[in-house]
Amino acid sequence: MMLPPGHAARVGPPGLAAQPVGTGPFRFVEPVIGERIVLDANERYWRGPPASAGVVFRTMPESASRLAAVRASQVDLATNVPPEEIDTLERDGVRVASRPGIQTLYIRLNVRKPPLDDLRVRQVRQTPDGALRMPQRGHFSNQSLR
Repeated sequence: MMLPPGHAARVGPPGLAAQPVGTGPFRFVEPVIGERIVLDANERYWRGPPASAGVVFRTMPESASRLAAVRASQVDLATNVPPEEIDTLERDGVRVASRPGIQTLYIRLNVRKPPLDDLRVRQVRQTPDGALRMPQRGHFSNQSLR
């Protein structure tokens, strides 16, 4: 991430979000919080100007809105398409590309507060039949916890 000290000092932390600095093929134009981010071609980009005059990233939290925009050709690309909609989109003539994601999801648990401060609680596993079981000697026991 590029963060020129003079710019950072001039605009301060809140200003960095509204006036970011970059070195890529597009330059930041406008943020509309919760709606869109607008970028224009950087004619001075060291590899030459990009083929596109600009890019608009639109915020569309609802899947139905994204899919409607794709079907109406209002957008060129949509992410996070529900898997159950892929066949329908392809039947409608929309090209669907799937790629592995790079996002890592995790849950952080505070094991210093009850009930997770009890090691036995953290060791309990739920089996496919819904029963809660404690591991014993590296294997799950047949004894249910009640």
